[in-house]
Amino acid sequence: MTVTATGSPNTFPDVLIVGAGPCGLSVAARLREQHPSALFTDAEQARYRWIKRHASQASIKQSRTGRTEPGKGLEAGSMRNRKPSILVLDNSGAQWLAKWTRLFDAFEIEHLRSPMFFHPDPQDRDALLAYAHTQGRSDELVEITGCVGKEISKHKRKKRRDKGGEARAEVTIDERDRKDYFTPSSAMFQDFCRHCVERYGLDEEHVIEQGTVQDIKYGAVTIGSADMQVFTVRTERAMYLARTVVLATGGGTPTIPKPFSPDVAHGACHAMNLARRGLPDPSIAAKIRARIPTNVLVVGGGLTSAQVADCLIQRGVTKVWLLMRGQWKIKPFDVNLSWIAKFKNHQQAAFWSSDSDQERLQYVHEARNGGSITPLYSKRLKQHIASGRLSVACNRVVATQHYDCETRSWTITTDPPSLDLPAIDYIYFATGTQADIRSIPCLRSMHKDFPIRDVSGLPCLTDDLMWKSDVPLLVTGKMATLQLGPGAGNLEGARQGAERVAWAIEDVLNREEPGDGDDDQRSESVSQRYVAGIGSMYESLEDDDQS
Repeated sequence: MTVTATGSPNTFPDVLIVGAGPCGLSVAARLREQHPSALFTDAEQARYRWIKRHASQASIKQSRTGRTEPGKGLEAGSMRNRKPSILVLDNSGAQWLAKWTRLFDAFEIEHLRSPMFFHPDPQDRDALLAYAHTQGRSDELVEITGCVGKEISKHKRKKRRDKGGEARAEVTIDERDRKDYFTPSSAMFQDFCRHCVERYGLDEEHVIEQGTVQDIKYGAVTIGSADMQVFTVRTERAMYLARTVVLATGGGTPTIPKPFSPDVAHGACHAMNLARRGLPDPSIAAKIRARIPTNVLVVGGGLTSAQVADCLIQRGVTKVWLLMRGQWKIKPFDVNLSWIAKFKNHQQAAFWSSDSDQERLQYVHEARNGGSITPLYSKRLKQHIASGRLSVACNRVVATQHYDCETRSWTITTDPPSLDLPAIDYIYFATGTQADIRSIPCLRSMHKDFPIRDVSGLPCLTDDLMWKSDVPLLVTGKMATLQLGPGAGNLEGARQGAERVAWAIEDVLNREEPGDGDDDQRSESVSQRYVAGIGSMYESLEDDDQS
C-alpha cells in the first residue's frame, strides 16, 4: 500500500491510542512516566531522578573518540529522553473516561470493585491510597470483606487433611496488607484520574478527539520526499497518520444470548448501552409515573446484573426477575483471590509457562469461573428478595421468547420450565461482552493484510502485545488476555498492559529515529547506560572488536 501525504514526519503523532478509557489512560500516563515503580526500587528511582536533573551539568567522555562533550549528559537525542507525541481517539467524547463515567452514573455505582492498588497511575503502586489520605478523603474508602483476617488455622487445615480434604493452604492476606484491601468511592477515583491526567499533561488541547475509528491500515506512505512505514487511521470525520497505534478499547461486542436476536431493537437493551438510553427505559419510566405495575427481566449472573436489578428497584419498578445461567456466586473480585493476593506470582508464572494458548485460556476460565457478585450487592439483593420486589432464578436460561408489538411486552419461558414468569415489560441483558478480535470493524484491513491466529476470539499477539513483530499495532485490555492473564480486562491488567506497550513503543520509535552520526549516538547511549547504573562498562568494546 502506498499513500501520498503532504507535510513532514513531525505532523503526525508517534502514538495514536484508540480508546480514552482506563486502558487508554494507563498507556498515555505510562508513556509520560520516565521511572515507573513497576521497574525501579525507591533507591533506583532516586538515583535516576538525580541523574536526569543534573544531566545538563554532567560531562560524558566518548569511549570511542575520546571526546568530552559537556552539558549533553542524558539529554542525547534518542527517544528515551523525549516524550512521544500522543493522540487519542474515542467515540464517546473528547474527555478521558467519558463512557466509564456515564456508565457509573447510570448504574449509580458508589464504590469500585477493585482494591486500592488497582489504578492507572504508573508512578507509584500506592498512589491512590496516598491520594485518599492527602486529600482527607479516607472516609470514602470501604473495606473489602472476606480478604484480610480470614486465615484458616493450622488446626483446621490438619483436620481437613485428615478427613481427605484440600491439603494445600488457602490463600491468605497478611494483616499488614489490610490497607490495600479497601475500595475507593467512584467520585474519588474519578478525581484521582483527573489528577493523574493533569500531572502528565494529558489535558492539553487536541490530545483527545472524538471520533469512531472505521479503518486502520499499515504500509508505505510518501511524506514529502521520504517513504515511511506508518499507520493510516480513518474516522468518519478525518484521516490520521501515526507511527504506532494502540488499540485500548476495553471489552468487545455486547453479548445477546440465544434465543434472542443479536440485533434486538424493541423492549430490550444491553447493559453496555445504558449510557445512551438511561435506566430505566423511558417507556418503563412512563409507566412508573402513571403508577402502572411493571415487570422487568434482568439476564446475567455477574455484578452488573445485580447493579441493574438494584437500580431498577430503587427507581420504582414493581418487580424485577433476575435470571442466572449458573449459580449465585459471591466473590470480592472478578478473579480468584489467588491472582491478586501475595501468591499471585505463582499463578502468573504457571500461566506464562503454559505450553499453548489453549492452556492459557483454560487458566483464564478457571480463574474467572463466570460472573460473580460482591458481598455488598449480594446483601442488597437478599433485602429486595425479602421485600418481595426481586425474584432470583439460578441455573436457568431463556428457552423461548416472543415480543408483542401491540402490548409492548414479552412472553418468556425458561429451561428448566419451573419458573412462571408474567408478561415482561422490558429486558436488560447484563451478559458481558464477547472478546472477538475478528468482530471489530476497524481491523478488517489488518486481518486482510496481516492475518494472525486467535483462540476463541482472543488474538495471539507477541509478548510485547504487538500484532506482529514487524507491525507496531499494539493491543491492551481484555483483548490481550492470552498474554496478560485473567485480569487483563480490569484496572490492574490495564496498568500491566501499559507497561509492555510502553517498552515496545520505545523500541519501535528508537529504531525509526533518523539522524547522522548513528555510531556516535550509539556510543553515547552506551556511556549513558553505564552512568545510569544499567548495562556494562564492557558494552562499549563491542564496536571496537568488530572494527
